[in-house]
Amino acid sequence: MISRKGRELPLGITPEDLPAWMRQTRREIDWALIVVVLLCAIVVWPLVVRSGIPYTQGMQIQVNRTIEMAESIQSGTLYPRWAADFNYGYGSPLWNYLAPLPHYLTGLHYLLSQANPEISVKTVMIFSYALLGVSLFSFARRQWGNLAGVIAATVYLFSPQILSVLPYLQGDLPGLLALGFFFLSLELFSRLLQGGKEWNVIGAAVSIAALCLSSTPLNLVLVLIMAGWLLWNYAFISLGRSHFRRISRALMLGTSLAAFYWLPVLLESRYVKWESMTHYPMQNWHRLSPGQMLAFPQRLDLAAINPEQSLALGPAIWLLALLTVGLLFVGGWRRTPLTPGVRSRGEAYQQKLVTLIRAMPDPLKQSAYFGLVSLFLFLFVTPLFSPVWDALPEWPPLYPSDLIPVMAACGALVVAQLGYLIQKMESNLKASLVAFVVLAGIAGAALPTLYPADWPWSAWHRMPSVLTLLDDEVRGYIVASQTTGWLMPETVKNPPSPSPTLHNSYRTEVIDKVARDQIPPATQVDTIIHKPNIDRLAVQTPNETEIVLLTFYFPGWQAQVDGQRVPVRASSDGLITFRVPSGHHEVVVRFGSTVMRTLSWIVSGMSAGILLVVGMRQRTRKQPETYPLYRATPVSEKLLLLCSAFLFIAVAVVVRLNPRLVTVQSPPGMVKTAQQALPRIVQGEIDLLAFDVSKQEVKPGDEIKITLYWRAVRPDLPDLQVDVAVMDEAQQQVSFAQHRHPGMIPSSQWSSWALFDFYVRDTYYLRVDQNAMAGEYNIVVQVGLCQSTLLPCETIDPLFIRDERGSSMGQHIILPVQIRIRP
Repeated sequence: MISRKGRELPLGITPEDLPAWMRQTRREIDWALIVVVLLCAIVVWPLVVRSGIPYTQGMQIQVNRTIEMAESIQSGTLYPRWAADFNYGYGSPLWNYLAPLPHYLTGLHYLLSQANPEISVKTVMIFSYALLGVSLFSFARRQWGNLAGVIAATVYLFSPQILSVLPYLQGDLPGLLALGFFFLSLELFSRLLQGGKEWNVIGAAVSIAALCLSSTPLNLVLVLIMAGWLLWNYAFISLGRSHFRRISRALMLGTSLAAFYWLPVLLESRYVKWESMTHYPMQNWHRLSPGQMLAFPQRLDLAAINPEQSLALGPAIWLLALLTVGLLFVGGWRRTPLTPGVRSRGEAYQQKLVTLIRAMPDPLKQSAYFGLVSLFLFLFVTPLFSPVWDALPEWPPLYPSDLIPVMAACGALVVAQLGYLIQKMESNLKASLVAFVVLAGIAGAALPTLYPADWPWSAWHRMPSVLTLLDDEVRGYIVASQTTGWLMPETVKNPPSPSPTLHNSYRTEVIDKVARDQIPPATQVDTIIHKPNIDRLAVQTPNETEIVLLTFYFPGWQAQVDGQRVPVRASSDGLITFRVPSGHHEVVVRFGSTVMRTLSWIVSGMSAGILLVVGMRQRTRKQPETYPLYRATPVSEKLLLLCSAFLFIAVAVVVRLNPRLVTVQSPPGMVKTAQQALPRIVQGEIDLLAFDVSKQEVKPGDEIKITLYWRAVRPDLPDLQVDVAVMDEAQQQVSFAQHRHPGMIPSSQWSSWALFDFYVRDTYYLRVDQNAMAGEYNIVVQVGLCQSTLLPCETIDPLFIRDERGSSMGQHIILPVQIRIRP
């Protein structure tokens, strides 16, 4: 090797030959990167070719947030902290506490393109996939080689969580974006660890800032994993002081750059409270079992409107990770000699194990960290850590299932070591054959989740807008801020009722926020201008009067009467209240800043200034010449990459053309995945097709999972509520649950799918009362109309039930199973 200016050149290349060598190597096509891009395209292909987006609550939330963010930006607020149209139009401080980047990107795209907001959500989701796949590949390739990068990206992109659950069953755009910036941060920080230029400090800082702004609270989890990885490198991998200073500086600058978001979250957390709008537990709240995470994903039933979300890591990830760890341990154990001396066998093996760990190459130490993180998360989401989960606050919501994609990401980086081992094989042809078998196994394991269920374009028959958002909230469908509740100012004691006048004003040209029913008769108030963060009013009153706006009070709201500040307070309902003197006045109410928010902008501005100085120094200071050390791709590896790309494309095309190869299709009136059929007709509105009961023998305090399968039988359905109770013959309840909307989808929207051909999966988790007496109990189901807005009706007027022969069954459905409670 010939060294020039601190950089080694490939053997046989002299400094004089370097320009010609670099021109030749730059013509080398990056086949591995092309394959990874093709894999990303396969995953997002349904989003590209199908109209609309999946009709899930997560997607509807993203669409509504896109509309709200675009409204705020268009009004001139470049970084909004107040969502004016959420919570019945009373407003929400959600933007002050929610990571803004996903909604800011979709809102900005919607504003600039003036297209459908669904297209904006779809565009940012496709970008998130490209970022995730390419960044994961780049990081793994930098650490362990070309083949390791391809295998890591493949096994993660085709895992159940990334291939199916997050994009198509949950619509979790923030989670996908956060994972993409997590891998990008790993890649840019690894460049710093390997002695990159000062430019990499800027890139690493910006990537960490983007990670902090991507998802709440997943950003905190991923940043902690990033910080742990940097400490692991410092502790177990030799780093110079200059490298450690660089990564520390980049980490601090990056987090400081995002201070305008997270600093108010910490310092103003006492100003808000979480108000749950559901009185029943959700599936995501439950601890996971190892069997659920290690299970093979079930085949998707295309007849289900809301298929069950898989909790599996993916067999390819955990099986290949175990294989990789086993191969590394066996190979290292054989190569590590026993130290001579007289000792017991146990002491000898213990010393050999310590020697093996210390002699582990740096690339293996890198993957060892991610393996330990994945193992910890695997245990953390199980009932072993239930006390920790019970102590977590309701806001921001973090559920055990949210950590499965993170666990799978760390597992994919462990699997990357398999590519590292394969690439070390002496024969390139043999290594390529083994790698192809591994990639083929990944493709086979992904088959059950490779085809996402179709979604109907007719489900989005209404052009989404602020008005449709309010309409959904008024009828009890929370798809504006969160699916399970509201984030409200702490001054709001109880969830309010919607204001008909405010709701109707959204149908006019000017939204009227004035509480007209609280204005004295002689006082006249006219709305001149309404924007998301400002209201301009003309007030004429003979006496000093109090004006109430139909907007929740939150620190930052200010009022000016003729340019003079007046005190603003919260009314008994938590609404903005201020006094206006007698006479004719112009009143301006705007949402301003606070000391904490101003401080956060100062911190972020100082961080941006430091990064700018670093960039200017980089331009003015001459850097040592560095040469990228390209490696010519062997013919066998090119053949492997081309065959792998053809394999995945062929599998995807076959599955798209004939989805029944990997899915099931329940015929009309049947549910193939249900335990027991039970045809029941609910007054000509909906049918109960079947049900599942998790267990029939329980103890007081145990939980029972009951799943009901409904279908629509007419197109103009009202919004129905379902009550499920476990009771004895004397009608004494020991457990009870209500769904304001069965299956978390309003029944009025079920007809967007073809009648009779599709069903809705409606799952209940009922906890048996601790004081329940031993005996046998029935499961009783009632269906009825509910005129409430958000919370389920305490009592409903049950609809009449008939069996499949048309015989009347009264107003209750009693499932043909009994729950036995033992002492």
